[in-house]
Amino acid sequence: RVTNRLIREALRPGPASAHIVTKVGAVRDQQGGWPPARRPEDLRQAVRENLEDLGLDSLDVVNLRLGDAQGPRPGSLAEPFET
Repeated sequence: RVTNRLIREALRPGPASAHIVTKVGAVRDQQGGWPPARRPEDLRQAVRENLEDLGLDSLDVVNLRLGDAQGPRPGSLAEPFET
């Protein structure tokens, strides 16, 4: 969240042509790792936090983190998101 706040300050007043891209799907833990946070409520919260920290009403692009440090996992990428 600190990085987003620094970006917010650096871009103010920003050019209208600037496009902000962010990512969701993992959270920083106490050990410095990035465990997955991909439940719908986690993703919504992450987008809300990005909007707040960046001082924006909308985001141009939101990327979803799917990888992790252990490399590819077996199975479908879509499976965790199926309802």
